[in-house]
Amino acid sequence: MSLKRYGLFAVTSLLLHGLLAQAMDRQTLDMALAPAENPGPISVQMMPAVTQPPAPTPPEPPKPEPKPEPKPKPKPEPKPEPKPVPKPKPKPEPKPEPKPVPKPEPKPVPRPEPKPVPKPTPEPTPEPAKQAPKAQPQQAKDSAPKRIEQPSFRTRPAPIAYPTQARRRGLEGTVVVEVWLDEQGKQTKRVLARSSGVSVLDKTALKAIAKWRFSAYVENGKALAHRVQIPIRFKLD
Repeated sequence: MSLKRYGLFAVTSLLLHGLLAQAMDRQTLDMALAPAENPGPISVQMMPAVTQPPAPTPPEPPKPEPKPEPKPKPKPEPKPEPKPVPKPKPKPEPKPEPKPVPKPEPKPVPRPEPKPVPKPTPEPTPEPAKQAPKAQPQQAKDSAPKRIEQPSFRTRPAPIAYPTQARRRGLEGTVVVEVWLDEQGKQTKRVLARSSGVSVLDKTALKAIAKWRFSAYVENGKALAHRVQIPIRFKLD
């Protein structure tokens, strides 16, 4: 019960007691003033006033029960701090792949030019030999060997290939080579009797004839040293 209600109760109680005491005083006074059945001397007796009992002291309001102190809420246990997530180790930057070394383009293998099918070399037409003046025996010994018109071969001569350089440039010409032979038919000397005007053609003719094998020249049953001129014609078809 609150203090305010206790105070209101006390005031109400005092008012009730006061009204009750006042009513009792009036009743006593009326009874004293009432006439007796037998008239006689009127005596007035003073009655002691009824002493009102002291108003009861309102009981002290009970001390409000001390509110129970709220139990301190238990402090929440501190949550364990989350372990720091370890930062992922930085991935090593990938090493740039070495650029592939460009393979050298294979050089085109030059296709060998088809060798022209050599036409059968026409037998050199021997030029008519100029009649040399008859030499004295001593003079004939020191002079060049006898020149013959038609060579004879131990093996058939290989055909001469047309020089590639001359073919590309469209060069043509005729070379005349004079070959000196001993008694066995072996070459002892080669002379460029007449040039074609093209160096590569001249060299090709001399080189090819050097590989030819000739037969010995026999006259009157005797092998003689001799010489022969061989024309080589280079012509593009």
